Amino acid sequence: MGVAGKMWVVLVLMSCVGVGVHASEGGTESVKELLGGRRKLRDAFTPKTFCSGSVILKSEKGKEYVVNNTELNVNFKPSSIELLGNCCYYLYHHSTKQAGKYQLVKEEGQITPGLAWVGSVFKTPCKAQSGSVLMTVFLVLGCLLLAVILGFLISKLRTKRRRGLVKLEPEDGMIQPS
Repeated sequence: MGVAGKMWVVLVLMSCVGVGVHASEGGTESVKELLGGRRKLRDAFTPKTFCSGSVILKSEKGKEYVVNNTELNVNFKPSSIELLGNCCYYLYHHSTKQAGKYQLVKEEGQITPGLAWVGSVFKTPCKAQSGSVLMTVFLVLGCLLLAVILGFLISKLRTKRRRGLVKLEPEDGMIQPS
């Protein structure tokens, strides 16, 4: 292994352990900082098709309650509701679960509330995820195809057994036990 290969091994080991490296300017920086800092893994795993936005509940007294995600125990009496973004929100009368009277807010802009009291808010994408719909369709089609193939094989086996039972009759040259 050459000098360049040994340097790469040292650099990899140092990055794994997190040892500080002296930069050429004389300051000490960690290898993670030199390689671009800490990366956000959460962004990589967030679906690209998930919606963004918020719903603003406004009271008659001028108070505003902004909800960006699903939120329990909102307990707010709105006089108007405003939707920002491309998400849909279910507003429920019950404060801790999706139960009771509800109102679906799906159009951006100001709307009049259909509930006198909003207990909880649940954020949901407005469009059905096409991947999950396609997956369900393919799963059902696969099960139906499997059922047809199994039915065909079972019927073939039954007809072979029936033919085999008919052939068990004694042939002309065989001796019959008496």
